[in-house]
Formats: sequence, C-alpha cells, structure tokens
Amino acid sequence: MSHPIQATVRNRILASIPAGEFALIAEHLTRIELALGESLHRAGEKIINVFFVESGFISVLTMLSDGQPLEIGLIGSEGVAGVSVILGATNSYSETMCQTGGGAFRMPAAALKDVAARART
Repeated sequence: MSHPIQATVRNRILASIPAGEFALIAEHLTRIELALGESLHRAGEKIINVFFVESGFISVLTMLSDGQPLEIGLIGSEGVAGVSVILGATNSYSETMCQTGGGAFRMPAAALKDVAARART
C-alpha cells in the first residue's frame, strides 16, 4: 500500500507539518470514506483511531442531562478527531460523528502518540 504524498493531502494539519514529521505519520495513514451519521468515537470509550479530515465535517457532541445531544464543535479539513490522545487522554470525552459524508485519513491513536513522542526529541 502506498503512503500519501504530502503535497496532495487536503487536511491542513498534515499539509503544513514539517516534511520529516509527515514522513513518520504517513506510514500509519489509511485513506477512508466517511458516511453521513457514522460514529467515530463514543463518549467514555477508548480512542482507538484518530481521523484527519480531508472533506466533509465531523460533529463533536456532548449529551445534556435530559439526554439531548449538543454540538460543541465541528471538525473539517483543518482538524483531527481524537487529537486529545496527544495530551494523554485514552478515552473520548465526547461523541464524534460524521455530519456529512467525506474523506479522511485514519491513523491508530497509539501510532500518533509514538510519532509525537519521537518528534519531540
């Protein structure tokens, strides 16, 4: 399987990081299609993968005390769903679901933490 080429990615984070760091990340990226309504993370559950959005939008939701969802964030091509793993989180504080269909790069959370630790040295 080929790795993405930095000059062609549409996620702004991946497009703007230094080439050496991109090379470390690229070997762990898998291009996927996201479906409308697809849940990527559930509140309280372990974050297994992070998602670098290329097109479409991911809603970040919290549940109110009456059980109704409240959108607290929107992630597009400028962001990453599940990025809190970099700060040490293991479980998701909210639900993330696809507000639209689109595309993203999926990366195992453990691999992102490993690459971040190596990039800091």
